[in-house]
Amino acid sequence: MKNSFLWKPCSKLIVIITLITFLMIVGCKKKKETFYIPSYIKQYSLFQSGSYWIYKNDKTAFIDSCFITNSPNITFQDLTNMNTANWETFNITYDHSFIYESWYMFDTYHMGLRSNFDVIAMSGSSLTPGYIYKVSGTDSKTFTNLFIFDTLILDNTKHFNVLNTEYSEISYMNDTSRYFFYFEKYVGMIKIVHSAHGKDTTWSLIRYHANY
Repeated sequence: MKNSFLWKPCSKLIVIITLITFLMIVGCKKKKETFYIPSYIKQYSLFQSGSYWIYKNDKTAFIDSCFITNSPNITFQDLTNMNTANWETFNITYDHSFIYESWYMFDTYHMGLRSNFDVIAMSGSSLTPGYIYKVSGTDSKTFTNLFIFDTLILDNTKHFNVLNTEYSEISYMNDTSRYFFYFEKYVGMIKIVHSAHGKDTTWSLIRYHANY
């Protein structure tokens, strides 16, 4: 009876110690963070099914277009393989030929698109003028944010909140090819200027419908 009497308070003490230890372990364990795409990034780049854009070559008058028939693929990924955080990302595929893919990857600080010119337009996630993303290798490729204009007149049309991004690449013949991209908030890409061999080729947006 004496041993039974002593066991009751000891058992309670063991339970309390076990509970405290468990709570300490749970409390010390870091929760996996979730990072969401900033809303202002989505305003430039994330558009829904039913959106379309029609562009015109200013020299040849050739018209090309692209449109979205499927909703954007939005996922949350552990992009660093560190199992510490999930980043919201999206990927959009387009029908037709002018643009066929766009995306946003938070951890590498860029949004981008791939056009039928087989180039990528990129800009920093902070959309800060002067942001530079450089790719080293056999070709020298640089992506630079130039300006964000409150208002900008292009082809006698006034645009608002325009992001200007430059993509440049030095070829093996040491010739620099540059692409200047203009994105308008809630509209998407409104102009591309390609400069190479001393000549400029310009594509301008002439009509669009952007489902935001």
